[in-house]
Amino acid sequence: MTAPIHFMTQTARELGGLLRRREVTAQAVTEACLDRIEALNPHLNAFITVTRARAIERARRADQELTRGRDRGPLHGVPYALKDVIATRGILTTNGSRSSADWVPSFDATVQERLDAAGGVLVGKLNLWELAMAGSAYGDVHNPWALDHSPGGSSSGAGAAVSARVVPIAIGTDTGGSIRIPAAHCGVVGLRPTYGRVSRYGVMANAWSVDTVGPLARTVDDVALTLTAIAGADPRDRTCSSLQPPPSDTPFSDDLKGVRLGVPERFFKGAHPDVERSVRAAIEVLEELGARVAVVDLPHADAAGLARTLHLVEAASFHEQRLRTRSALLGPEVRARLVRAQSYAGVDYVKALRLRTLMMAEASTAFQTCDVIVAPTDRSLPVRLATSSVAAPATPVAEPNTFFASMTGLPALAIPCGMSRGTPALPISMQLHGRPFEEVVLFRVGRAFQRATEWHSRAPASPA
Repeated sequence: MTAPIHFMTQTARELGGLLRRREVTAQAVTEACLDRIEALNPHLNAFITVTRARAIERARRADQELTRGRDRGPLHGVPYALKDVIATRGILTTNGSRSSADWVPSFDATVQERLDAAGGVLVGKLNLWELAMAGSAYGDVHNPWALDHSPGGSSSGAGAAVSARVVPIAIGTDTGGSIRIPAAHCGVVGLRPTYGRVSRYGVMANAWSVDTVGPLARTVDDVALTLTAIAGADPRDRTCSSLQPPPSDTPFSDDLKGVRLGVPERFFKGAHPDVERSVRAAIEVLEELGARVAVVDLPHADAAGLARTLHLVEAASFHEQRLRTRSALLGPEVRARLVRAQSYAGVDYVKALRLRTLMMAEASTAFQTCDVIVAPTDRSLPVRLATSSVAAPATPVAEPNTFFASMTGLPALAIPCGMSRGTPALPISMQLHGRPFEEVVLFRVGRAFQRATEWHSRAPASPA
């Protein structure tokens, strides 16, 4: 057995290979991960709960299984962390709110069960916006690229932890962009799977007709292998599809010949110049790899106002009892949002549903002429923490381009594709949209881009 490696230099796929070849132990990797959390979390505030004793015990069990010849797959012995809206048996699950600060579930969410079955090692629960909506009950998470900047939300701890090489894989949730925006602002890969691809059993609801669960990682390959582990039918979630994603080792050609990319110009409207420059350069790379590029139109794709109406009304319905009985324990931003949403007229909600139908039809039309829709993930750069409030930012920013996939249920993959030119240099991301349950097409395009570029290999300087 060789000496323990510094696993943060490894992707999850690479790390899993080392573990399965017994070149390093899961216990050594897990202890290195926990030490990294201890050193960096005071600067990042990415974790609410660290499960040190449980993680080391789970790692020892993973080592014993591998020694006996039981191989659970590419994630066997690999550390991961969960956004703290995902129920974990016997482990505090706060939902990022003081209103549930004492909740210790007696069950595991399906996604946790499946990662455990895949041999993963849970090292902790990640900080987030309160109730995955707004504000911060457990303190702001800091962007590893610039500690005075926001990592985005609501899966803020997930984005920061993966970006800072604290964990190779994190699981977040995405309603209006809560996986993709932190991925974009922290320079990592984030997948919003097709609605219904991954079970939401045991995951706090926000907007139940929109919510998804998905992975963040450094590479498209790591995201793909994680999706394979967590996706699939679940009778406890009636919205969950029985379709399985293709195996994570699906072979892809080295080029993108035959792939048609659609570019909606309206998604560049109001974009920061560095964002537009980087994403258009990324599209040129995809074109050089053989993809064909054409303009597509999605006339209602940026109607974010009505999308927020749908999200907030469903959240207000789900949290009605919490608002009535524990209002004093809610942060002011979340409380104000829930109260305001209760006064929305039913006609506003119906308008949002009609908009969703229209956007789905427009997406279907666009996909008749393209296989993937490419756009900036967020038209703005990460903002300073003093202005990062989603309730009333002091600095005007363009709406992110994440609502389109949320409203239509399409899969969307955020991939780092550049850095801003200012000081500090901040990550920039492009977003790939695909047809329902065609994540494999997004993986093909994303993998080709990462083979041809090095943006995903850049890491922020360690804050400690």
